[in-house]
Amino acid sequence: MKTRPFLIRVAICLLLSLIPVPELENQIYSARLEFRDQQSRQLPLTSVHPLLSDHPQPIYQIWPVLRWMITLAMTLMAAFTILYYPVMTSSILITGLGSFVILILFQFIFQLFHLYIPSANMIGSLLITYLVFTGYRLAIQENLQWRSLKQAQHLRELDQMKTNFLSLVSHDLKTPLAKIQAIVERLRRELQLPTADRSDWRDLIDSIENSNNEMKRYISSILNLSKIESQKVILNMKSNDVNLLIKQAIKRLAPLAQQKNVTFEEALEPLFSIECDEDLMRQVLTNLMDNAIKYSPNGSKIIVRSREEEGFVRVEVEDFGPGIPKDQLPLMFRKFSRFLRPIKEDVKGSGLGLYLSKYFIELHGGSIRLKTLEGQGTTFTFTLPFNGIERETILG
Repeated sequence: MKTRPFLIRVAICLLLSLIPVPELENQIYSARLEFRDQQSRQLPLTSVHPLLSDHPQPIYQIWPVLRWMITLAMTLMAAFTILYYPVMTSSILITGLGSFVILILFQFIFQLFHLYIPSANMIGSLLITYLVFTGYRLAIQENLQWRSLKQAQHLRELDQMKTNFLSLVSHDLKTPLAKIQAIVERLRRELQLPTADRSDWRDLIDSIENSNNEMKRYISSILNLSKIESQKVILNMKSNDVNLLIKQAIKRLAPLAQQKNVTFEEALEPLFSIECDEDLMRQVLTNLMDNAIKYSPNGSKIIVRSREEEGFVRVEVEDFGPGIPKDQLPLMFRKFSRFLRPIKEDVKGSGLGLYLSKYFIELHGGSIRLKTLEGQGTTFTFTLPFNGIERETILG
């Protein structure tokens, strides 16, 4: 329970209880007198100490401060009872305790000490408190119920994502393993042939290396996610040339691009070296370019740009693929985003690439965003500061 809303409602109940109800108060006063002394009728009530100077036994009225304290105590008692007990139980407790205090205890004080405690506003305070805090409790319960439903929905999504992740990633891992196994069997057969009849093994070795790199990316993504979840990512900052990292990533992904006849176009401006973690930045560039290749049509191109602006290094990776629908944009940088969206059967991946890229860039104090048009392509842009100042993350 939050303190501020609770105190505001208590204050509202107390303020509303200040509304004067003289007719009801006179009726309560007359009832007390009649109960105390069947021979006395409607003795006048004032707010000064001696009420009946001509009466053999004067009657006094409680000080306003004490009356306020009693009203506050009853209001708090009713509020806590409503909030922490079942509705039926709280109704019985408030009615029973209120009746005991106002009808019995106050009457006993009146008869024994001739001290009158005004009760009309206290009755109103209990009624108002019951109405206000019952509504407040219902609002809290509705909010908790809504949160429980959202949490249950979230857990179902996580469970479904986990199932899809295990199914698809295991399927994707089988492909490079099957390639390696087929190549190994072919090499074994060729080892039995004379040297002159053997084929050139360089293509086979390249294929093994590509399959190995593919599996390494899957495993690396999962290991990086584990590090992030356990908050064990440590930056190894050193001076690096971003353009060199870009060229290395392009060279590393060249075999994958050749399979789809996709070409890279470099628009790299001369840059000063910046302080960054070389391995993490290499993963970011590889993830963005790998995605661009996956979603680019055969025979298209990918443009990679770099430039310096206002103390930041800006890198863009633009493809001319199908683009991203607007309803899927909020999901792009989420964990396992691939499993929250319609999946193309010919596109492989763990669904962690963009999530890891965003995390690594923000870890360097940078930002990442995307710009896309359906049917025309997508551009991912990230910036890294020269001086490592943290900036607010921008999601497009």
